[in-house]
Amino acid sequence: MNTRIDTPPLVTSPLVKTYTLEEFWQLPDPPDRSKLELIAGVLYMSSPPEDTHDDIVARIIEILREHLSASKTKGRLYVPRASIWTSGRTYLEPDLFYVSAELAARLPTKHRDTADLVVEVISPGSSRPSDSQSGVCSPTRIPFHLAK
Repeated sequence: MNTRIDTPPLVTSPLVKTYTLEEFWQLPDPPDRSKLELIAGVLYMSSPPEDTHDDIVARIIEILREHLSASKTKGRLYVPRASIWTSGRTYLEPDLFYVSAELAARLPTKHRDTADLVVEVISPGSSRPSDSQSGVCSPTRIPFHLAK
């Protein structure tokens, strides 16, 4: 069952600097390997993940690879620095995303603006809003489920 939840757009204070994708791409890479993402024009910086985070992502990749292989499902799993971006105000590097062969055939040739599945492992203390809070999934046409 595929459940879509419409979320209101992210609204920020007028005191928060917002960026276009062109401005975002001109920013220098952080020297400490922090990850930069642009969500609805707002810049978010995440510190490098800890080992636990990496272990969780690695295990999810193993599980998905096993499933895709066993079911003979065609498609690709992507990890950072692979990205998804939409419009001129959102650029994401999720921990993992999957694009089926069917969807890949329909995507723009220069970039991915959606995926079949996106996995973001949120670490304690993360300043990045959840996808449901930021409205990321809705503009990127990514179906998502909320689980507790």
